[in-house]
Amino acid sequence: PLGSTVIDVAAKVHREFVERFSSARLWGSGKFDGQTVDRAHPVADGDILEFHLK
Repeated sequence: PLGSTVIDVAAKVHREFVERFSSARLWGSGKFDGQTVDRAHPVADGDILEFHLK
């Protein structure tokens, strides 16, 4: 949905992703492809996320 963040997407994938979230890499709407982003970063339709867990 509009206004979703990285952690909202992580929660949709698996509850453990929220609990163990460390960072994510973003392809698409970031300043550059593969940009490291935190949990509060907004996401856009078509973005690709790579989650890094603790």
